[in-house]
Amino acid sequence: MAESKIVIKRDGKTEQFKKSKIERACVKSGTPLPIARTVAGMVSEKVRGKIKSSKIREMTLGLLEKAGKSAKNWREYDKKKKKR
Repeated sequence: MAESKIVIKRDGKTEQFKKSKIERACVKSGTPLPIARTVAGMVSEKVRGKIKSSKIREMTLGLLEKAGKSAKNWREYDKKKKKR
């Protein structure tokens, strides 16, 4: 049986980990879909048990930076849309 992956949101609520949310966020920041899928898959492999959403964000941005893709765009999107 696969291990359950739980995300702890900023407000303390929890939800099931969904790789598709990482893909969607990457694409919204300008990352091409094939790279977004690769990054989301790599993050998914690292997630075990419970994890804070901020840690998932850090991992995703780190992988995007290594790939030379859209980390800057993601941060700008966060500032404008999510006020982070």
